[in-house]
Amino acid sequence: MNCRGVRRHLAAYDADALSARRRASVGAHLPRCSACRAELAALRSVGALLDSASGAGARPELWAGIEARLAANTRLPLPRTRLSLAWVGGAAAAMAVLAVVLVWPRTMPAAPASEFLGQHQRLANRGPLANGALGDLLTATATTQEVGP
Repeated sequence: MNCRGVRRHLAAYDADALSARRRASVGAHLPRCSACRAELAALRSVGALLDSASGAGARPELWAGIEARLAANTRLPLPRTRLSLAWVGGAAAAMAVLAVVLVWPRTMPAAPASEFLGQHQRLANRGPLANGALGDLLTATATTQEVGP
């Protein structure tokens, strides 16, 4: 096992909570690796500090109060939050923007096809696409619109 694998299992090794196979693997690595031995020593010193500090300064009535609440199965009330005016105003503004975005394109009048084709013809005549094909299309569209029902 490499150092990375050993360090993942050091706490369980120290607590004797590893399988026999894994414990043997970690135990075989430790005599050969000073860095992992130092890590295990640091882990043990932290555990010793925690053991010495357990119960220090805790009042005896503290646990009695906790047990009483657990026995009564009471819950602490959750704080109620109010919707602030800023949130309500922001939501209203978002709804207004959404309504404008959804409704605006439908209320704008569409430009007639002949106007669009005419503008396109003027632009096409200025560039390399000035081959006259668009003029034929514009003429055909204009005559179709005049003949209509």
